[in-house]
Amino acid sequence: MTAYIDQYFKDAAGAVHFLSAQDQANAAAPGWAGPTLPDPAWTAIAADEAHTIANPPPSAAQLLAYAQARRQVVADGGITVNVGTTAAPVACAANTSASGVSDLAVMLLQAEASGSTTFYQSGGDVTVTTAQIQTIQQAVASFIGATWATLNTVSAAISAGTVATTAEIDAASWPATS
Repeated sequence: MTAYIDQYFKDAAGAVHFLSAQDQANAAAPGWAGPTLPDPAWTAIAADEAHTIANPPPSAAQLLAYAQARRQVVADGGITVNVGTTAAPVACAANTSASGVSDLAVMLLQAEASGSTTFYQSGGDVTVTTAQIQTIQQAVASFIGATWATLNTVSAAISAGTVATTAEIDAASWPATS
């Protein structure tokens, strides 16, 4: 009786085929009506080579798309800005809808006599002034600018071939979210 082992093969077109020991034993059994397995034209290859062929590294276009998505995830994560004499933390989203909300808050505050408004958030409400909202806007703008700067650096590294994996994109110096 022949002993079979799980094995990978590569065909002439470069496609990888896996044959388990059971598949090979079945193909060698009397009365087998299927194709010859392994195909005589196939070449046995090591498992790590089979993995590389079956899972090629991402293309530059795929890496750029991943980096752009990563930038958006970081931006959507937002930041916390400490404002006021008590350094009250205000959680700030950093996406386009959040920008519109802060612009609206400034307009409302400029029209109000009190000159303050309350941000309602899960960690406790925070009352802020127009000047503090402008401080928040500046912090958010700097944060978003940093996400774009990191994306530009990562994109250049992808084009240069010095960044070749999604893990390297994740490890880039993205601004911290809170």
